[in-house]
Amino acid sequence: MITIAVFDIKNYEKADIETFNKMPDVKLITTIEPLSKETIHLAKGAVGVSTMVSSKINKEIVEQLQNMGVKHYATRTVGYDHVDIEALKKANITASHAKYAPTNLAEFTILLMLMHLKKMKTYIFNHLNGDYSLDELKSSELKHKTVGVIGAGNIGIEVINLLKGFGCKILVNDIVKPDKSLIYVDLDTIYSECDIITLHIPATKDNYHMIDAATIKKMAKKPLFINISRGEIVNTLDAVNALENGDLSGLYLDVVEGESEVIWQKNKGDLPELYKKLQQHKNALHTPHYAFFSDTAVRDMVISGLQSIINEAEGKANPYRIGVQNVEMK
Repeated sequence: MITIAVFDIKNYEKADIETFNKMPDVKLITTIEPLSKETIHLAKGAVGVSTMVSSKINKEIVEQLQNMGVKHYATRTVGYDHVDIEALKKANITASHAKYAPTNLAEFTILLMLMHLKKMKTYIFNHLNGDYSLDELKSSELKHKTVGVIGAGNIGIEVINLLKGFGCKILVNDIVKPDKSLIYVDLDTIYSECDIITLHIPATKDNYHMIDAATIKKMAKKPLFINISRGEIVNTLDAVNALENGDLSGLYLDVVEGESEVIWQKNKGDLPELYKKLQQHKNALHTPHYAFFSDTAVRDMVISGLQSIINEAEGKANPYRIGVQNVEMK
């Protein structure tokens, strides 16, 4: 019997998690609480543990898991900033993370572009005040725009494939250039020539605040700027200031640095000043890190978080182990 302790269960995961509970030779210990000093006792007897980001998998927690005989850990998220990977390695506990198809992220990116070009936020504001006039609503067409895609990994390529259907000019920046049909350019060309710039790269120590006041000054066409990757890549204060100063025509962010104190909660209007500016500006939109959030992606993340432990326990190949590339999600 493979026993897995599943922490941090969200309402939207329950149905998919229950399918594993029905599997022969698998037993789940489940709780909506995060893994912590107070709840770690629930992992007693488990060969593996799965959590979400609310659980901070630090050295102390890892040592306790090791002492309890836990052999495998999996986060049901793509990112694993909340996990001390080195501590897991030293404890000889395998580490896995979630993978899912980029479809929803790419569709969401296109949605943001169209919302801005079609002045949807302005219309919604006017509509809520009973204003159905055409004032401020003259839109523009994606077909006639030059779009810069920074990062041509799985998500960036999916965005590019969708953009091709609109007939717009697409410029691409990436460290690798496998697709000879694309127009690859340097970042300065992206900044100087694009009407829309969309970011699809992982956060690293080298690209922290890659987009800041100095970078934005290079953006000659005062573009719509979109970030659905990681908040730390953008200096949010600089970006908001650039929007207010007219150096950006739009700022659409699904991720913001330091967002964990705000997103996925009912804040009831008690927001930091920076978030209020994004909320109130007619050419800004801040969504709560949910570009990934679809029924398919949730299913894929649950599969990643539980099947990875089952595979490890059975000695099978684990495509979700951190560092393993190119898993196909079905």
